[in-house]
Amino acid sequence: MSSPLFQFTPYTVPFIVGAAVLLTLAGYSIRLGRANGFDKTLLAFTATMASSALWSLARAIQLSTPAIELKQAALGVLYLGYFGAAIGLLCFALAFTGRKHLVTRKTVLLLSIVPLIGTALASTNWYHGLLWTLEPDPVGDILYIDRSFQPLFLVFFLYNSASSIFATMMLVKYSFTSKELYRRQTLAVSLGALFPIVAGILYVLEAYPLLPRQVDLTPIAFAITGLCFGYAIFKFRFLDIVPIARDSVVENMRDGYVVLDTADRIVDLNPAAHTIFQRGDEIIGDHVDTVLPAVESLVAEHEHGSHVQTELTVTTDDDDRFLIATVSTLSKDENRIGRLLTLRDVTDRHAVQKRYQELIENATDIIFVLNPDGTVTFASPSITRLFGVSPESIVGEDAFEYIHDEDTQAAREAFDRALCNPDAQPRVEYRLPDAAGEWRVVDVVVRNLVENSYVEGIVLNARDITERKERERELQRTNDQLEQFASVISHDLRNPLNVASGHLEVVRETGSTDSLDEIEHSLDRMETMIEDVLTLARQGKSIGEPERLSLETVARDAWVHVDTRDAELVVDTDRTVDGDPDRLLHLFENLFRNAIEHGDGDLTVTVSLEDDGFAIADDGPGIPETQRESVFDFGYTTTDSGTGFGLAIVAQIADAHGWDVSVGESESGGARISVTVSDPLAVN
Repeated sequence: MSSPLFQFTPYTVPFIVGAAVLLTLAGYSIRLGRANGFDKTLLAFTATMASSALWSLARAIQLSTPAIELKQAALGVLYLGYFGAAIGLLCFALAFTGRKHLVTRKTVLLLSIVPLIGTALASTNWYHGLLWTLEPDPVGDILYIDRSFQPLFLVFFLYNSASSIFATMMLVKYSFTSKELYRRQTLAVSLGALFPIVAGILYVLEAYPLLPRQVDLTPIAFAITGLCFGYAIFKFRFLDIVPIARDSVVENMRDGYVVLDTADRIVDLNPAAHTIFQRGDEIIGDHVDTVLPAVESLVAEHEHGSHVQTELTVTTDDDDRFLIATVSTLSKDENRIGRLLTLRDVTDRHAVQKRYQELIENATDIIFVLNPDGTVTFASPSITRLFGVSPESIVGEDAFEYIHDEDTQAAREAFDRALCNPDAQPRVEYRLPDAAGEWRVVDVVVRNLVENSYVEGIVLNARDITERKERERELQRTNDQLEQFASVISHDLRNPLNVASGHLEVVRETGSTDSLDEIEHSLDRMETMIEDVLTLARQGKSIGEPERLSLETVARDAWVHVDTRDAELVVDTDRTVDGDPDRLLHLFENLFRNAIEHGDGDLTVTVSLEDDGFAIADDGPGIPETQRESVFDFGYTTTDSGTGFGLAIVAQIADAHGWDVSVGESESGGARISVTVSDPLAVN
């Protein structure tokens, strides 16, 4: 009769239950890995649970069969799980405590060489007996086996035990060095790791109380380990976010974080906070106010459940650092257990902001931001330097009310174009008043940034081009003068030159000296023309800083410089005027010369004051009304001896001063030249 294949023992069920628990945990970790991805911690945990389940199942089979051959086969499978659980636990401990970089394929392969050899020898031990010898050991109706271990088995046992002990030591040490917020989690893991070690030692020492020495509870201890790990899984979700996240994330954060207890003493901080404080670990236990006085008011302001924030400056050995400090509540079961102080270093950002602020404040351009309705919401500080008004004074005002009436339509069209087409950047020139009421020309680029969350408006970049416009006008005047000079050279100078050449030919042919007077007269006329042209070139430029000049003094000095013949000067004013002394002198000289050239010998010239300037009048034949608009034109003359430049020079000098000249009739019927100054108050 053949012996049965199964025998019931009271220890079969615990091993099967333990295997079920371990398989459940392994299955859960696999499902978690499929959902969130397998990392090294999860893979090591899965391998440990699966190997322990295999170990527990093999032990259940080995106990539940009386057949020696099956017991030997079960032992071979058992040691596969035995070695696998130890290596899996070691890899799990390495990954869990922040040493994932050590858990590589090469490392796992090297660690598995000895266990693989041991598994192979255990599976074939029935043949060579190098690890143990078996002897049937019946206890009542149950057939156990009694193994006598060989010295070689001790090598594999010590290797496996060393792996498990080393893994357990890492986990236990980590539980005591980890931060308080994670200690219960790591403590559960490290206690779970201790059970297999204790069970294995008791089995080797045959010290199990009330149990046969043939029963090894180590795989059941691994089931308890799995339950401890399971507690950490379901309570703390360490396979989702393991405690090492503090080291791998918080410790490497650029922001500083400081954990405060209920008395606002520092109990934890990361390296970034150390850098900010520039102190070592000795600050643990210090009150936060003594370490960082700048946050005293912020911490005092914070209330349970609230979230407060401020920007502060911290002086370090290197330089001032700008921080954004945030205080929030740390709570447990709705009870406050402390505060979390977060310190974000924004020094670089602050420096960039300060740089752009300085650029805007010191820029020659002005930046305006307008609402779509044209209301000013921002004006850069450079407006004060250029226009003499503060930015705050125009915020809220209608920007188009400041623009010159003649330029408003062009400015509005450019604004509306940018408003309707955000991609367009129209350019327009218009005039704006400065603090003195003077109109200044600006070149404006309009850009639509209404959708930009940092701007939310129409941006106007305005550049003051008043001086450029003045230079352009000056250049245009110069070009006009060049054309006039070319006309003089090509036409006016050619006539006296032709006359002189003709008389010179007569002198050569006849030897008569009668024509020399005509040649001399032509040369004198050419010299006069050249001098007048040079005068025009000089007088057309704008004047520099004006001086306070006496009209009487300048007029009498000019009268001396002119061939006045029998004419008489009457100065009927003792007032002063702001002007350039040399140019004002030339103005009077040309007016006097013009009056004398067009008048009869007995002539009276009068200088008098007007409400808005002064006038030079004579009692000569006067200027016909039909010619009065042309007398200031370049080259216009009514006499054969005139150059046509005298009154043109007067007009140029007046224009350089910003004055106006006009022709009228004197009381005696002669000519009256009126000079209207730009500022009537300048004549007093």
